[in-house]
Amino acid sequence: MKIMSLQPKYPTSVEASEECLKYMLDKLNKLDEDVDLVVLPEYANVPGPIASREDLNERSARNTPILLKAASDAAKRLNSFVAVNVACDEGSGMRNTTYLYRGDGSLAYRYFKLHLPYSEKVELALDQSYAFGADGKPDLSGCVAEIDGIRFGFLTCYDMYFNEQIEYMADFQPDIIVYASYQRGERSDILRSQIKLCSMRCNSHVVRSSYSMGLKNGADNGAHSMIASPEGQILCDIGQGTGFITAEIEPKWKYYRSNGFGQPDVLNDMFIREGRLYNFE
Repeated sequence: MKIMSLQPKYPTSVEASEECLKYMLDKLNKLDEDVDLVVLPEYANVPGPIASREDLNERSARNTPILLKAASDAAKRLNSFVAVNVACDEGSGMRNTTYLYRGDGSLAYRYFKLHLPYSEKVELALDQSYAFGADGKPDLSGCVAEIDGIRFGFLTCYDMYFNEQIEYMADFQPDIIVYASYQRGERSDILRSQIKLCSMRCNSHVVRSSYSMGLKNGADNGAHSMIASPEGQILCDIGQGTGFITAEIEPKWKYYRSNGFGQPDVLNDMFIREGRLYNFE
């Protein structure tokens, strides 16, 4: 299975934002490789600074249909999965949503980002009602889904900081975790540590797509779109570059380790599950 992640340059103005969107559309429309999964970064329909909720509403209404159609068309043309994250009106309010299209161009799944930072929850007033069940308790069930024989997990940016979501996904033994992100201010070493830990803990491939921030005063923050294997190895890392990164994977391959010193090998996720004192309900 061939998987790809796209990293554009982060735009810092309205004009640059339009150019960034055009860049991603152009990359999607011209992609003609034999590929099975393509992942785009967070807020792909409104990349760059957002001045206000009104600004978000206006740009999302204009750009979302164009980008989602391009993603659907690319999925059908390539006969592949295409994942694209957008901020858009889902009927009950504006949500941070990852759309996953399958090879016939149809919508396979929508993942709504579970954990919203201050900027999304307060400044942009995004809807987060879906993150709670009827009893008012957090409901993580939307972050995993089996689609056409592939078990997908989903994380979006801030989600990666919440170990309970990673632990929840691990119980479902995902094959591939789709991870659209911004994380503009995070250090590159932490980004790499996060994806290594997540991939190994979930015994899953992880595909991260973000934006190039460039090196500023020697600081290597943000960017680093990556693909990691179930044993916690980073297969490719674009750094602060732009464009596609690609990896060939066996989606069902899992990492086995010894079940303690001198014991026979066991699935890495099972090694923890067997000794855990609690379970998710």
